[in-house]
Amino acid sequence: MIQREQQCALLLKKRFSSKVSSIEKEKIIIGKLNLILNAENVLLSWQRNGLISTIAGIGIISFRASENKNIKPISGITLCGLGGLFFFSGTVGYIRTMNRVLEKNSGFGSTKFINVLAKAGLPLCLYSVGILGLFDDRVRKVLDPNVPEIMGQGVQK
Repeated sequence: MIQREQQCALLLKKRFSSKVSSIEKEKIIIGKLNLILNAENVLLSWQRNGLISTIAGIGIISFRASENKNIKPISGITLCGLGGLFFFSGTVGYIRTMNRVLEKNSGFGSTKFINVLAKAGLPLCLYSVGILGLFDDRVRKVLDPNVPEIMGQGVQK
């Protein structure tokens, strides 16, 4: 909390004129910090829903595969796709919101936008590689030798 207060004080000194009262300055900073917190909560919510949908899809695919080898589980594949859509939608929404909040004249600076891209893009990339490894044999062959034995047995040769 102290670090956030120091950041607010520094922003007040840098970006705002002396004509604006200190209470108004604090309200502006607190409003922007609340927008950032809200955007992060929304991103995490979209990612959580994406994981839940993907796990349900993988469960359906596994159950159908154990029952009958010839059935293609459309519902499981659809749920996995929906999970990817949730991840993608959350990432795009977060980047758009943070782009508006982190404008150049807002006092937060454009260098933090790289942090925003990493925070939103890295989970999406990891999710994409995981889903590709689940469904694509070429990706699975690349990933399996690099996965530790504690994570699973890998591809049987």
